[in-house]
Amino acid sequence: MSRSDDPRSPDRLSPDRHSPDRRRFLLTLAKAGATAPFLAAPLLTAPFVTGAAFAQMSHDQDSEKATMSMGAGHPIGLDVLPATDAPWQDGRCAFCNMTIATPEGGALPPGFRERTYAQMRLADDAGGEGTQALHFESVACLHNYAYATGVRDGHGATFYVADAGAPQAPQHGLMLSREATYLWAEGLRVSMAARMAAYPNDDAAVAALARLDAPGRHRLLDAVTIADLAPLPEMNLIALLARASGLLDG
Repeated sequence: MSRSDDPRSPDRLSPDRHSPDRRRFLLTLAKAGATAPFLAAPLLTAPFVTGAAFAQMSHDQDSEKATMSMGAGHPIGLDVLPATDAPWQDGRCAFCNMTIATPEGGALPPGFRERTYAQMRLADDAGGEGTQALHFESVACLHNYAYATGVRDGHGATFYVADAGAPQAPQHGLMLSREATYLWAEGLRVSMAARMAAYPNDDAAVAALARLDAPGRHRLLDAVTIADLAPLPEMNLIALLARASGLLDG
């Protein structure tokens, strides 16, 4: 079967950027309440579901469609739309609705959320330079939103991530997501329990890993691998995916 004939190909997504198979899969999981297992995926391999959720999924659709929705590839394109300033004062995450900056006087240290800030710049319908910017307080939120909505980096959109190792927050330099190195570690404390942060290169990521008191299991990943692994484990994942997909209101 050629790539163009493969129903899993991103080129076969519906015009509204939502894959029907992906939407059906997410709705099934949302109905089954299968949120917790995604938080437990320890090695960032393919996410798994509970027996009850899988039984419900099998009832609603055959296993081939379930595999298709989980395993579709997302090659990165060449489009580069310019980044915009982050709304540190009042911005909220387009995926989880948390503030993108840590509020002053809170339990979390200054710069906690800024260090995993991410941005999605979208081109207008005419293909001009980006006229819309979405902001995320977690690298995982960015990639999970992209998974739920079918947006692909470099195809009318550009993904940016903050350098988690920058010395001062919120003055993090934004990097192209496709050029960053991602560190996932059990002992990495970041927003939404995502356990993931971005760095400009492998050396910076390894240095960040060495600073962790108890890193636990860990991986260095690139953007292509992140897209292949999505959706990524974080808090309230299934409900957030279903809402971003337009399957749930509110």
